[in-house]
Amino acid sequence: MDWFNLDLPAIPVREESIQIINEPSEFYEVLIDETKRAEKRVFWSSLYLGEGQLEKLLVSTLDEALTRNDRLEMTANLSDSYFTNRQDRYILFKNVPELANFFCDVIAEVSKSSFVLQPDGSAIPHRECEVHPFLGDSVEYRRRFQKQIEGCIERLKVSIRSMNQGADTFLYPLLQMGPFNIHQEYDFLKRLFETKTSALEIIMASGYFNCIDEYIERIFGVGEYGMEVLVAAPEANGFFGAAGASKYVPSMYSWIAKDFLKISGRNSKRQIDLREYKRPGWTFHAKGLWMCDEGVAATLIGSSNYGYRSVHRDLEAQVLLVTKNEKLKSRSRDPAVLDACDVVVDVGGVYSHDKKRYDHHQKDFDNSMQSLGILDFSTKLSSAGLIYAHYGRAIIAEVLKIDQDDPRVNIFYRRLYETFVEQIDAVDNGIQQYDGVPRYLSSDSISARVGGLNPNWNEDDVNPNARFTDAMKLVGGTFLEHLHYLNGVWWPARQIVVESVKNREAIDPSGRILTMENGGVPWKEHFFDIEETLGLTGSRMTYMLFGDSTSSGWRVQAIPSDRRANFQNRGPLPKKWRGLRDEELSSVVGVEGCVFVHMTGFIGGHKTREGAIEMARRALPIVDKEMEEEVAEKKAKLGSGDDA
Repeated sequence: MDWFNLDLPAIPVREESIQIINEPSEFYEVLIDETKRAEKRVFWSSLYLGEGQLEKLLVSTLDEALTRNDRLEMTANLSDSYFTNRQDRYILFKNVPELANFFCDVIAEVSKSSFVLQPDGSAIPHRECEVHPFLGDSVEYRRRFQKQIEGCIERLKVSIRSMNQGADTFLYPLLQMGPFNIHQEYDFLKRLFETKTSALEIIMASGYFNCIDEYIERIFGVGEYGMEVLVAAPEANGFFGAAGASKYVPSMYSWIAKDFLKISGRNSKRQIDLREYKRPGWTFHAKGLWMCDEGVAATLIGSSNYGYRSVHRDLEAQVLLVTKNEKLKSRSRDPAVLDACDVVVDVGGVYSHDKKRYDHHQKDFDNSMQSLGILDFSTKLSSAGLIYAHYGRAIIAEVLKIDQDDPRVNIFYRRLYETFVEQIDAVDNGIQQYDGVPRYLSSDSISARVGGLNPNWNEDDVNPNARFTDAMKLVGGTFLEHLHYLNGVWWPARQIVVESVKNREAIDPSGRILTMENGGVPWKEHFFDIEETLGLTGSRMTYMLFGDSTSSGWRVQAIPSDRRANFQNRGPLPKKWRGLRDEELSSVVGVEGCVFVHMTGFIGGHKTREGAIEMARRALPIVDKEMEEEVAEKKAKLGSGDDA
């Protein structure tokens, strides 16, 4: 659908003018606060006004506001069930006078064709109601009513004519007043349900789900899109536990939902998921639609239950919110929809493993692997990190087809977090990898690659759902590559490194020189774990010697100072050797057959194994002295007050 070209009045609105309210108690507080601040008018619209303490406080607030400002115009009707344990939908539109004026105008015009309640409990027609609603000419009554409401719509069109129509977010007020031939929502939904595009995703919610035949026919017989439906479980139905015939209402709606599933099951084009909302002690009344299509998100906020009464009998009002604004799309997940999900990740503002809720955006969230008592990493977790924290071991075991008590599971679990997941946590939480300004840029991190899948500013024909699927495949594939590398390459190398450490004194009595035959073994990734596990952190192991996989020679490599160091080593080869090659290097070292020493001293080469061992032996005392001198020099600078 071309959401921005609907044949309806469109009110442009800023993202910050839209506030999503999650809880009924919060909704109640907003009503109280906004009523206290009102300067011109207060219009509350619902089915009835209850008599509980919460309603009395509302009436008291209205009375105080009226006492303070006798020019305040008021219309109201509400009940306490809206404010405590009833899951509904609440969206506050702030600083959108065109929308407020329109609905106030509609309520005023409806009131003119309605009855006015008198203090003695009787009701009389409004003074401007020229035709009695049921004693007068019904055709004339409906004609006048329709004309009054159409006048509201025309006044709205005039008020927004000069507003910015190039905005990225619009509000479309919709009226559904079947008895008076006003069918804005009905016409919109028929068009929506017959849409044929696989990019469209629809979620439909209703506490009293009962679609009319016209909608059913279009959903299953014409439309082609993804769809989910959220309804009230019998226990969440407002009539659950009622007396008399009303107690059968929840069962009736369960039968309707079951019949809907049967129709879905007979449909060969696609299946539609139907879910039930169930929360102990709560009822469900969150009605609406959520739609996503080609980078545009939309939601319908209002009264419809999609049934015959909603379409043909009731007077209802809705707002269709349509946006391309990324920030608004990211925070528009409705809690009623989320509550029906088995698992919720990265939205919802809740972290609870028991409830399968894994968001990290809430203000008080500060969990890490360390705080959860899982691993000794203090980086704040993202939602990806939370999922890995709780399910990583099971995933590793499942992929590799091994038991979770296999020793590889815990070792791989730690290693994958350290080398893959932690960087995602850090980037998502805005944690720098290093202090200060980087000397150069690196553009091929997993986050950068995922970011590259976002639509470019000058791309128009982009399916964001397809791009999201590409991102999932990219990250999932990279994760599996890391895991299979650990199991197929990294793990078999571990025993080779263990043997090298254990046999080091056979190479040299100092125990500081290690050797391996194969230079392709990823030894650094194991060395520090093995050193710590065997209790050898104070043994001063300095050089790893290995056969060069690209030639018949050998390499002498300085062991890094710690597991994360890239360029700091325990003992870089002597300064006088660095940058020299062949005969010149052999002459300085005093060993024939030397090949090279890198300018930084982190690695050198010799033609033979024995020659490489001798290079390492001769380097040890020289390097120890050089490093002692460097330490003394730094201490002297600190003592003199010079910059170190």
